[in-house]
Amino acid sequence: EVYVYEDAADNLYVHHDIMLPAIPLCVEWLDIPVHKQGVEKDATANFVAVGTMDPDIEVWDLDTIDCMYPNAILGQGGEGAEEKKKKKKKKAKANDEYHVDAVLSLAANRKHRNLLASASADKTVKLWDLHTTKCAKSYTYHTDK
Repeated sequence: EVYVYEDAADNLYVHHDIMLPAIPLCVEWLDIPVHKQGVEKDATANFVAVGTMDPDIEVWDLDTIDCMYPNAILGQGGEGAEEKKKKKKKKAKANDEYHVDAVLSLAANRKHRNLLASASADKTVKLWDLHTTKCAKSYTYHTDK
């Protein structure tokens, strides 16, 4: 459920529902249109990045009511998702392109609005470029979840 708070009237109400495929572990609000090249520097929008027990990060448009699918998927699910479902593989090794375990934390960069950081149970921290929906940098310095 997406709640709206009206400060002047001290009113909190449900604006609309978003049906997520899994229970969210972390949520981060984004104020930039995702997956759009050439967006003006001051362009604003209402998106939310959601991390779950799945290794993918789903980005949903909060300005669209009753959307069925996320606007973008950061991770392996964004490309070749059907192939992934067909083959049941053993646990994948951590890599520089996408997470292979649950996404535990998300943080948006307020100065460089196109960047989103994510931490995962695969012991990596990834920096995502929201214009390309690709991992810009992967950090593997910590050894615990």
